[in-house]
Amino acid sequence: KRYNIKRLFLLGLSVGGAVASYASLHSKVSGVILWSALSKPKLLTYLLDKLNKVSIGNKTYYDDSGYLLTEEFIQTLRESRPAETLAKTQLPVLLIQGDTDKTLSIDHFHHYKNTLKNNEVESFILKGGSHTYASYPEEIAVFKKTLDWLQTQTKES
Repeated sequence: KRYNIKRLFLLGLSVGGAVASYASLHSKVSGVILWSALSKPKLLTYLLDKLNKVSIGNKTYYDDSGYLLTEEFIQTLRESRPAETLAKTQLPVLLIQGDTDKTLSIDHFHHYKNTLKNNEVESFILKGGSHTYASYPEEIAVFKKTLDWLQTQTKES
C-alpha cells in the first residue's frame, strides 16, 4: 500500500533520540521529537567496566543484558555527536525530559537545547518524569505535549 506522506516527523526515546538525530539528515524529514534523548553517547562508554565480556569465535562482545555490543559499536558511540548533527538540519525540534530521570541526566536535555541555536526548539521538562515516562500521568503529559506540538507543526500542511 502506498501513502501520500506530506510531513514526516521522527520520534526517538533515549538512544533512539540519538538515532533520530542522525536520521534527521534525510531530506524528507519535517521535524524531530526527542524524549529523554541521549546527546553525548561517549558518556555511555563508562558502562563498559560494568559489562561482562563474551567471546564468540574470535570476536569479543560486551554483554549488556543480553545485547551483545561490538567494539566497533563502542567506538561509534565515542565519536558520535547527535546534537551537533541535528543542528545541521535547522528542523523544528520538540525536547522532552523528565526531571527525575535516573538513566540520563538533564545535562543531555540542556546540551541539545544549547546546541540547537538555529533550530526552532520547544522544550518541556516534566516534573516527576522518569526516563521512560512509565506512569499513566507521565504518559498522558508527554503524549499531550507531543500531539499539541505536532498539531502546531502541521497546521501549514
